[in-house]
Amino acid sequence: SDEVLGKTTPRIFKSGTMEEEVYQRVWKIILSGQEVNGEFINKSKDGRLINIEGSASPIIGEEKKIIGFLGVQRDITQRKQAEAELQRSFSLLKASLGSTTDGILIVNGEGKIVEWNQKFSEMWNIPDEVLATHDDNAAISFVLSQLKDPDLFLDKIKELYSTPEHSSSEQLEFKDGRV
Repeated sequence: SDEVLGKTTPRIFKSGTMEEEVYQRVWKIILSGQEVNGEFINKSKDGRLINIEGSASPIIGEEKKIIGFLGVQRDITQRKQAEAELQRSFSLLKASLGSTTDGILIVNGEGKIVEWNQKFSEMWNIPDEVLATHDDNAAISFVLSQLKDPDLFLDKIKELYSTPEHSSSEQLEFKDGRV
């Protein structure tokens, strides 16, 4: 744009609320002939703070001299707000998992362990190292070795995996006498 070409200070680039130190670092990179990519907090025309994802590339003219820059910005404020909300929800879920007296194991559609709580590992005597592999087969194998009737447990697991909406309640006897 004519507004940028030939200027020594990028007015448009500096029009937001970027901290001076960050701005100077970014401008130094552009002046060295390199592209800058990143996420920044900036100010919209109406004065709102917005999250932007942007890049700025130097425009190189004759004699390899930098004559300006090309900047592209995208408002990612809604995405950042959604990510923050997901993080809050995840934190609430983690707190709920940790505070319940129920043993909880979450397994995804591919059979990978996504999450568990301490009560679950205590109930089933499964070391956290086994659960941390995220391999449901490793956890199942560990449990099978403790049960008096491992086939009953395997049948219930197959049933639950084939119909995730299904719930099951069984009494399982452990070799150590626990029920």
